Amino acid sequence: MPSAPLSDFQARQLLRRLRDANLRGGSVDIADGGTVALGGCLSLDGPVEQGVRYRLRLADGAERVLDLSWSRARLSIGLRLPRSTCAEHTLELPLDLDGEGRANSSLLAAQMNPEANDPGEIDRFLRHLVRGVFARAS
Repeated sequence: MPSAPLSDFQARQLLRRLRDANLRGGSVDIADGGTVALGGCLSLDGPVEQGVRYRLRLADGAERVLDLSWSRARLSIGLRLPRSTCAEHTLELPLDLDGEGRANSSLLAAQMNPEANDPGEIDRFLRHLVRGVFARAS
């Protein structure tokens, strides 16, 4: 079955799942051999149309904010300092639907069903996004 672009509605569902999961703890291995810990969602009360934000803690104790948003048929992943409004690094990904109905980023080899509420799948997808934006940063 050929892939189809992710619709705005499906993208909002995906962002809602990432927001509501409020993932925290555990470490994500990143490109330079370091690790990043998920510090929970910072935008639990906001509409996903305004983006989803996660706190990240680097191994040295420094913090960053991961900004996730959908516009122009792309998932935008930004990495910034906590008190800044400007991203240090941004990665924009086109997402499509694979034959199983999962949002798919071929660039990051990440898949997630925007309609399912599988915590493991949501966690894996977010970890791929974190690795991707840090790879872009290095």
